Amino acid sequence: MTILIPTFQEGKEFERLETNGVPAALEDCIEAGYSPLFIPQVADTRIAAPKENRVWQVWYSTPSIRATGRTTTSNARRPSGTPVVVYVHKPNFFSDSKNIREALPKLVNGAGRLPQEEFDAYVGADGQTDAVGNRLVWVIDYDALQKASSSQIKVKSALEHPQTVPFLGGEERAERYLSRHQEVYGSNIGNWHSNDLSDESPLARCLFVGGSSIGLDGDDILYSGRVLGVSAGGATGAKVAPTLENALVAVRPWIGSATEPSVRKALGDLYK
Repeated sequence: MTILIPTFQEGKEFERLETNGVPAALEDCIEAGYSPLFIPQVADTRIAAPKENRVWQVWYSTPSIRATGRTTTSNARRPSGTPVVVYVHKPNFFSDSKNIREALPKLVNGAGRLPQEEFDAYVGADGQTDAVGNRLVWVIDYDALQKASSSQIKVKSALEHPQTVPFLGGEERAERYLSRHQEVYGSNIGNWHSNDLSDESPLARCLFVGGSSIGLDGDDILYSGRVLGVSAGGATGAKVAPTLENALVAVRPWIGSATEPSVRKALGDLYK
């Protein structure tokens, strides 16, 4: 299945619908010479796609993770032992399929045990960004997340949920994603999380994105896998013509919300 990624590359799906399919889908993707997309890139792909596009019709698993544990160092904000939740949108312990497979026999309510040193490294990387300023690591308070609902909620209030922005990788992206989600699925979105605090070790889950009921979810690692990947060659991958939504994504940083409708109309005339 070929999917248009906002960089105008061709993406490809790798699907393993059997139990424990996540590591197999990741392996298929990498062995084929593709790089699996993390949640922010999947979100960008959906934002740029028409609602009839397949990316809105299926769910995707990703190597992004949500990890829950306790800090081991003290700082001005948090003493040692403070429970926190970390969202990681870069290569991590569980983006390695071998580590997922080794974790499967020891899952705790569907979550995998994460080495403390790995968790500490993610907490220490809070706020880390990539070369173009996309934030890759988010640390939030465990208590704040546990007090928030884990259910379907109204899209109009989803931005205030403590999971939404770190899950999608930024407030601006979250705003655009929620707007498109409402266009495609309606006024509700699933926003799910678990109580993964353990006294033995941090626990982590791979992040999934789906339809209105699934929405944003950190799910059991043992579930099926459907990974969206792009050529590991990056910019050397096959290029395809952009859609209108792709074009709008490309110019949005330079236009305001007030002018977007007129820009959409002007660009739309070119696509007729």
